[in-house]
Amino acid sequence: MQVRGKWTTKKGPLKIDDIVIIKEDHVPPTKWRLGRVIKVHPGVDGEIRVVTVQIGSGTEMKRPTVKLCRLPTDRDINVDANEELVEK
Repeated sequence: MQVRGKWTTKKGPLKIDDIVIIKEDHVPPTKWRLGRVIKVHPGVDGEIRVVTVQIGSGTEMKRPTVKLCRLPTDRDINVDANEELVEK
């Protein structure tokens, strides 16, 4: 049986200053744009499902979190490395 990475670790909700790829319909994945999360909009239940993203030209747009893919940062890589050291 193969381990499915998306369910074995929780990454948590998007946070301000996260770098994301903006998935767009009718655009090939090689043309998807990068953006930075500048605002989060929690719902009445407290879950973050919509964020405001700023793209390179300075344009701001609201996007649902299901249309965004967070990119790993140095902070994430260091945390993952420390967790592996602790587990061993």
